[in-house]
Amino acid sequence: MVRRELEQDGVEVVGRDQGGLRAALDYLRDERGARRITLEAGPSTAVTAYQEPCRIDELLLSIFDAPALAPGFAAGELPSRARLERTLGPPRASCSVVEPSGRWTFEHYRCAMVRDGAASGAAGSPPDRLPRLGRPR
Repeated sequence: MVRRELEQDGVEVVGRDQGGLRAALDYLRDERGARRITLEAGPSTAVTAYQEPCRIDELLLSIFDAPALAPGFAAGELPSRARLERTLGPPRASCSVVEPSGRWTFEHYRCAMVRDGAASGAAGSPPDRLPRLGRPR
């Protein structure tokens, strides 16, 4: 029933033999010609995208630094900073904001192919710098 409603709204529903995030990314790039895919996900969902060979060209990483999260709120872990930098290079930009709830750090990584303009669709890529962030008023 949900599939029929989605298709009536113009959404294409695709069933695949192989499931999972990596298979979905491969399908979109290789079979559908997607040049840019936006994924918003936590580390438990996205971890397979960072496994070799890496399936991402760019990462906008938000890190919340709190003394401890309540049980059940902590998600999986991203690859180590060293592994991210081996795959994507050092952060292009980084900034931190301290809020009453804790400190947030925002980092922007782009792999060398995207930085050098060699990746398809590199023109029109997001800016090389993150906007300057300040405390909300």
